Amino acid sequence: MTYYTAYVLNDKKRETLLDIFEPAFSKVLAHHITLIFNAQSDTPIPPIESVEITHFVTDNNGIEALVVSVNGESIREDGSYYHITWSLDPEAALPAYIKNHNNDDTHYNPKHANDLIKLALSDNCPDEFSVTALDCKLPVDTLKGEVLELSETPDAPTPSQPKSPKP
Repeated sequence: MTYYTAYVLNDKKRETLLDIFEPAFSKVLAHHITLIFNAQSDTPIPPIESVEITHFVTDNNGIEALVVSVNGESIREDGSYYHITWSLDPEAALPAYIKNHNNDDTHYNPKHANDLIKLALSDNCPDEFSVTALDCKLPVDTLKGEVLELSETPDAPTPSQPKSPKP
C-alpha cells in the first residue's frame, strides 16, 4: 500500500475556498496538502504553525492548483512544491510539458499538479498558463494532519458549470 501524510482541509474551509476559487474542471479534488509521499502508515505528522496560499496556477488545459507555504516553506523535502490540487479534467490529453516526465500517462491525474507548478513558477512559464500571486492565510485549525492511503482522496461534487477563479 502507498501512504502519504497530509494536512486535510475541514469541510467548512474547503467549501469556503471552493466558493472563492471556483473549479474550472470536472474532477474537483480540493482536499489536502501533501507533506510526504510514500510515507509509512505510522509516519508522524509534523506540527502545523502556519499555512498561506501563495499562488493560483492553471495550464488552462486540464489542471489547476493552489500553491501554499507550510510553516514558512514553499518546497517539500522531496523538492516538490506544497500545494492543493484543485481540479482537473481526467479526459483531457496531457500536454507535452507533462508527457515529457510521465511517459505512461495519457490523461491528467492529481500528481500532474507538480509538473504544472514547477513550470508555472519558473522563468519559462508558457503564455497560455495563468498564474495569480495571492496572500491568503489559512487558519491552522481548519487543517488536520493525517496519514492517508493513496486511494483515499475523495472527489467533491462536480460543479454545475466550471468557472475561472474570482480575482
